[in-house]
Amino acid sequence: MGKRRGRVGDSPVLGAGTYADDTRGAASATGVGEGILRVSLCAQIVTSISGGLDSETAARAAITTLGERVGLDGGVIVISPSGLLGWARSTESMAWAATWEGGAASGC
Repeated sequence: MGKRRGRVGDSPVLGAGTYADDTRGAASATGVGEGILRVSLCAQIVTSISGGLDSETAARAAITTLGERVGLDGGVIVISPSGLLGWARSTESMAWAATWEGGAASGC
């Protein structure tokens, strides 16, 4: 919404706005797409998880990198291969929701 006609954002670009690997985890991002593209934000997170970081720590580290490297804001939601959720944001707000079998829905 609000993008110039023909502009492609970060969301459809694998590794930037979205990334999933069946053995290493998954991440989805929102924010200033050009910055998310420049740091390959979601691929960076999934690589960090495969290197031993938990979902939350990997998410926070990537959002810190986004700010330090390109000076832009964003947010991510992450899931590890074991199903643990993590999220981080540098934006004022970021809506999210999650639900799972046998569990209550949660979100913000």
